[in-house]
Amino acid sequence: MNFTRRTAWAVALALPLLAACGGGGGDGDDNPAPETPASTATISGRLVAPDSQTPIANALVYVEDSAAAAQAAGAGREPAAAAAELACGAPPNAAWVATCTDANGNFSLKAAVPAAPTLVVVKGAFRQETEVALTASGTIELGAVVLKAAETGARLAVVTGSYDRIQDVLAKLGYGELEGGRLKLSTEKFALYDGDSTLPDTYKPMDALFEDGDKDGKADIYKYGVVFFNCGLEESVLGDATKLATLKAYVEAGGRLYASDLAYDFVEQSFPAFVNFEGSDEIASTAPENLDAAELGESGISVEASVDPALAAWLGNVTCGSPAGSCLTAGGKVHIEGFLSGWAVITGAHQEQQSQVRTWASGAVTFGGQSQPVVRPLTVTFPVGKGRVTYTSYHTEPDAGEAGMLPQERILQFIVFEL
Repeated sequence: MNFTRRTAWAVALALPLLAACGGGGGDGDDNPAPETPASTATISGRLVAPDSQTPIANALVYVEDSAAAAQAAGAGREPAAAAAELACGAPPNAAWVATCTDANGNFSLKAAVPAAPTLVVVKGAFRQETEVALTASGTIELGAVVLKAAETGARLAVVTGSYDRIQDVLAKLGYGELEGGRLKLSTEKFALYDGDSTLPDTYKPMDALFEDGDKDGKADIYKYGVVFFNCGLEESVLGDATKLATLKAYVEAGGRLYASDLAYDFVEQSFPAFVNFEGSDEIASTAPENLDAAELGESGISVEASVDPALAAWLGNVTCGSPAGSCLTAGGKVHIEGFLSGWAVITGAHQEQQSQVRTWASGAVTFGGQSQPVVRPLTVTFPVGKGRVTYTSYHTEPDAGEAGMLPQERILQFIVFEL
């Protein structure tokens, strides 16, 4: 296939997908005319993670009209009218053809496009532009459109913890090399901070995230689009009101936070109004509950969890276990294991925020000495300002070195691109 590509990746705290709309009709300057189409073209491909295999579902894909964009930028304005919202978002201009990737990452666009169309892919905190040259037939099959690890990983930060290893799951996704099933240190394409005093001295401690190390006037956490807090990390930050305020401001400004199990207090102490954790029932929903109050979960349990339909559809296109098999049970559920004693239990969304909290996985669990299992959320996401918070009650990587992918590892891989 004869085509050329120039790919540039960027990760932002917030992606301006919707353009401002001007009032009234306006003249040609207010609504710049799209570039004259060269021909009708069909552009197809499959969006995948840096491992070149894992599909990225429900990403926004559109063909940018570069002439209209340049004209609008020169006038100091956004392109003309905002497009109708798709399930995966909307391009900045209604004249630009757009679609969403399916559960297997596939996409196909057919429309009259400029002679040198720019294909833009947007998903969560990630954005890619690819220039393509039309073929004589007008059909362009891009094949695998791969997320570039070096460029996107530079905006990810992971804080280590004693009981979880999110960094290993990211390595399996193509953001580092594996050695014995674990991340091989110094090969990671993301920033790694020491949260449990286990890394060599060449790695910065967790506290450095809340300091202005590069002297740009902001805490270093603002350098990253997504920050992951492993279960079992150092919790001294929880006693520092200034650092907690920085974490909250970071998310409100567009940052994404992912926390697992015992790191739940970073969620509860900073964003108490969204998710109700077990314990401290006497405390108002808008106030932080007592530290460690929700750490009531029983060890040794495994859960057959129900999952969000979009997640289930994606899991149906990837494999788990060794030898590789389905990630879903015969009943369409997900097997989750590795719960340790005292894992943090979610009750549910606070009444006032039920429409804002999305539950990705839930299942019957036992905690606090109960004899009968009770269905509780296990993975939840909610928006805060321009940012987003995701919390999971279970460990993402319970058995480092195990062959194949566990379903809970796959869930994290899916959510990385939903953040």
